[in-house]
Amino acid sequence: MATDDLAGAQDCSVRDGAASSRCDYESRFATVKFAPGETAKTISVFIINDSYLEGPESFNVNLSDPVGASLGAEPTAAVTITDDDLASGPNPIAEPSSFVRAHYLDFLNREPDRAGLGFWVGNFTPCDGDAACVQARRVNVSAAFYLSIEFQNTGFLVARMYKAAFGDMSGTSTLGGSPHALAVPVVRLNEFLLDTQQIGEGVIVNQPGWETMLENNRGSFASEFVQRTRFKTALPTTLTPAQFVDALFSNAGVTPSAADRDAATGEFGAATDTSDAAARARAAQGG
Repeated sequence: MATDDLAGAQDCSVRDGAASSRCDYESRFATVKFAPGETAKTISVFIINDSYLEGPESFNVNLSDPVGASLGAEPTAAVTITDDDLASGPNPIAEPSSFVRAHYLDFLNREPDRAGLGFWVGNFTPCDGDAACVQARRVNVSAAFYLSIEFQNTGFLVARMYKAAFGDMSGTSTLGGSPHALAVPVVRLNEFLLDTQQIGEGVIVNQPGWETMLENNRGSFASEFVQRTRFKTALPTTLTPAQFVDALFSNAGVTPSAADRDAATGEFGAATDTSDAAARARAAQGG
């Protein structure tokens, strides 16, 4: 399933009935799996409470590409967000709790747990309204989310696996003058969100069982990733373990130590090809 809307890149204050994934809700992408006999699933979409008086706004939730099933007569549902503002006000992102919640949604694809929200909001308390202090704390909080265990093992893992599998794309930039080529990540936003949300499903660091859930999610994603047609085309199973591992490191832009290279090729044991999907998944996570 996937969300979409008609807002495009329009300003968040525009009043035309179209909800925006940049302003009003978080984009949601998911592979919905039904067990035998199961007929219903609940998929969460996070709503962002902005401060604009906009009236009701709508976005769509779409089902597509069924496997082993068929879609009914209405594969698209319209979701309407009811406006609770009586007048337009200041941007809520300036308020610490809204700023922190936005990071949980954008980086970790979940609502903040109470302890985490309290900790990060508390980082702003010593500022006592001093603008320079608040700005510095905002930078530090954002940096901390990039470095968090949860993001490193979800979103950053996805980015690393795409790079190891496919390398970079070549884009065009005009920054600094004339157009020139620029290496850009090969992973596209919708791919990144879908895969990141899959790995992070149900994971809350420091909650009971989070490490096991994260490890299981990582393993499931890696196993699926290496069996995708795109991956098998780029790195066919006819490659030897050494060729496969060397391609991963080369794409990632990493010169491995002898020990790291041996550990990655060792995932395949004595095999002369890389048809072992489980070994490919383990090597790809490490590469």
